[in-house]
Formats: sequence, structure tokens, C-alpha cells
Amino acid sequence: SLALADAGVEVYDLVSCFSVAVVPSAVCVFGSDVDINANTGGQEYGNEEDGGGISKVDSNFRLLADPDEEELAITNSGTKGQGGIVTVAMMKNWKEVVFWDQAGRLPSAVAQEAAEMCREGCIIMHRFMRQALIGKQHIATK
Repeated sequence: SLALADAGVEVYDLVSCFSVAVVPSAVCVFGSDVDINANTGGQEYGNEEDGGGISKVDSNFRLLADPDEEELAITNSGTKGQGGIVTVAMMKNWKEVVFWDQAGRLPSAVAQEAAEMCREGCIIMHRFMRQALIGKQHIATK
């Protein structure tokens, strides 16, 4: 939708998308296997004071916002059927979810928490998309 809006096509709203990887806490993702702070792709949910990515409803899981390929590989292998990925796409102004996908087995409370985190991520991404369009329009009018 960003490309359409940038091309001047009228759209009702921008569609933004966000993914969250849910990894069992027992899987080592913060040791030597994956250094989350070494890249800009994956952003850990929370910080060290509030549990450093540990799920607020089930401490057996960690939530990773915007996971990169390495984090997705950990989610998809070695989790023994636990963990998964939740992806949500939504139109923020219409408050409508246009796509929701969950891969993997998750407790319902953890899936709901991951979906809420995706919703918050979509709102933030929508803000960045809107700023990019407004900034480009502002530059073009000068």
C-alpha cells in the first residue's frame, strides 16, 4: 500500500505488517548462538529491568519483535513443537486486521500477547510509513 500511495493512487488506509517470534525460554537465544544486540533486525520485547523479552503471561516463552532469519531459524528448529511466529497486518485508521497468521503451537495467552505486540508494531510501522509519505510530499513541493 505504501508503493500505491507513493505513486499517487488513492487508498483508504496504509496496510502495515509486523511479526513476533515466540521462542521457549529454554532455547538459548541470548548466548553464543545468537547475539540479538549484534544486528538491527530483531528487537527484543522489553528490557533487562522487566524480564528482557520474557513473556508477561508465561515466563516459559520469550517474544522477539521483528525477528531476523537467524531468530526465525531458532524458532522453527530445536523448539520441540513449542514456540512459533505470529504475523499481523492491519489498517490502522480503520482499526481492521486484514491478515493474521500463526505458525507453531502456542498457549492461547501467549498467542494473544504476541498478537497484541504485533498490533502495537503495526501502529508504529504505520507512523513511519506516513512520515515517509509526508516527508516525500514536503520535499516535492519545495
